[in-house]
Amino acid sequence: MADKKLNEVTTVSTGTLNNVKNFLAVMNDGSIQQMSKEDMAEVVGGLLGINNTYFKDRGQIKNSQLNDTLNTGAYFVLEESGVELANGLLLVFTSSFITYQEFFNFSNSLRKSRIKWGTVWREWKDI
Repeated sequence: MADKKLNEVTTVSTGTLNNVKNFLAVMNDGSIQQMSKEDMAEVVGGLLGINNTYFKDRGQIKNSQLNDTLNTGAYFVLEESGVELANGLLLVFTSSFITYQEFFNFSNSLRKSRIKWGTVWREWKDI
């Protein structure tokens, strides 16, 4: 591609979007540089206001990770024997210095919530 001019580069078709590796970015000084797909996603997400405060599926966690789970979103808490808060869904909402967590297990027999104010987690409370 280094030997092509920009107007000679072909357009990516819809069927090959999964193969995209890099994008071209025009910098403030007018130079053109490559940008990775991951960096482009961060730029576009920032323009759309999508960041760690955006509510989305965050994947799986273990019970031992509850105190460190601060990004807004929904988490599947894996099943663990001998642990009360397991095999369920954890919803997390965070704004500036307050984090709210709500857990309920999949049999809906247990539902609890707690708040982190600053750096201190409050006790889990039954809902």
